[in-house]
Amino acid sequence: MRADNYAISMCCVVLIAAVFGLAGWWMVRWGSRRRVGSEPRCKRCEYLLLGIESDRCPECGALRREAQVRGRLRRSKLLIGLGLLFALAAAFSFVIREPIEQELQTTDWYTYRSTPAVMQDLKTGTGKPVPDYTTRFHGMQGWHGWIREEFDLARLALDELLAREKAGRLSPSERDEIFDQGIAAEWAKDETPVQYYLLDYVASRAGSGDVTPEQLEQFYRPAFSPQFRARARVLEGDKVPVEFTRMTWLRGHQRWSQECKFIHAAVDGKDVEFRSQPGNDFLDFREMRLLPSAPLGVHTVTLDVRISVSGENAARVMDLHLSAPFEVVARTPANFVRLSHPVATAQMTAWAKSPGVCYLPMGHDACFSVCIWNTTPTQPADAAFDVFAKYGGQEHLIGQWAALAGPDRSMGSIPFTPLLGVPKPPPIVDIIFRPSRVVAANTVDLTDIWDKAIVVKSVTMSFAR
Repeated sequence: MRADNYAISMCCVVLIAAVFGLAGWWMVRWGSRRRVGSEPRCKRCEYLLLGIESDRCPECGALRREAQVRGRLRRSKLLIGLGLLFALAAAFSFVIREPIEQELQTTDWYTYRSTPAVMQDLKTGTGKPVPDYTTRFHGMQGWHGWIREEFDLARLALDELLAREKAGRLSPSERDEIFDQGIAAEWAKDETPVQYYLLDYVASRAGSGDVTPEQLEQFYRPAFSPQFRARARVLEGDKVPVEFTRMTWLRGHQRWSQECKFIHAAVDGKDVEFRSQPGNDFLDFREMRLLPSAPLGVHTVTLDVRISVSGENAARVMDLHLSAPFEVVARTPANFVRLSHPVATAQMTAWAKSPGVCYLPMGHDACFSVCIWNTTPTQPADAAFDVFAKYGGQEHLIGQWAALAGPDRSMGSIPFTPLLGVPKPPPIVDIIFRPSRVVAANTVDLTDIWDKAIVVKSVTMSFAR
């Protein structure tokens, strides 16, 4: 629409000129032909025809039936002057085309969109571009590459709705509709540009007490709904992989925190160790554990956990008892992790072609960090790799990569697990992804993985201080 501003401004100017021009023409015409009285007169020469029986004007000879009018002609200087002024304004209106075009360019037309339509944009606008007829978010770029720094129609809609709420232009039901969208964002698996700000809105209202008891329960529920899973089929003699995952919860600006303490874990009633790991007690993290092997048969692992949530004006604590079944099966080839080739090699190579590799100090030790941030293409196939860095003529095992096909969904499920103690690399290394059944068997969900190695040549390293 912004590209059509010239055409729109010209249409406005022509319309203004037509209105003023027609008004001026009417004023001049009416002011020049206005008559007063009812006596008969000749329209051509204004001769008074009262008492004359001839069918022609004695003065100019015009036929009376064609030229006779009623009243004396009295021109209005005021109307004629106004008409000429309006005609001048019509001509001058073409001079104001550029200011009109400038006003069109700087006007945020999205502010005139109806609230129901904006609410619908919030619900369905994820991934859709910001329209051209708004001045917001155009030309802005994220600083860090985070999804919350991106802009789409849903984020624009929320920005507009919050502005209307601040101005007191939203009804209670419309405010609750935004709150419901925020609750839905708490449960979302995929991060979106608007999610962070919806969560911020929900947390702000909950912290200030601007919610009903039912809404407060909805607000807390995701925080107390963790997932606890075990690998469905475990080979005899292998350790049992289990995973405890907390919901992605409240990543907005509001000062809410969530802590998790593991109280007790057992397999078939027999105690096993499942301690919290340092630094993993906060948001957006999953706990992976390998429990001791179990005999052949069906078993159940249980976990007692205490989750606490606190904000500036509220807090809540809940103890949960979770369980997950698993089966230990015979160590036969039929039960091994399968190696397969479900997609073309070019697809996997394209996905892994630009890894971000960093060398990180970890106390007295150091490790590699490997991430693949590009979302197009996403990981084409389920994969479990031993990851090596080749430099100095040697391959160094730097960690494991394990992930289902699809995008890296959140910072809480980073698929790379580093190994400590790897010697410092040069600025350029080769990265090798080599399929590993062992890595897959140590996850809860990988049973069929990509079967080819991927070699990425000449990867530029970054070094954290």
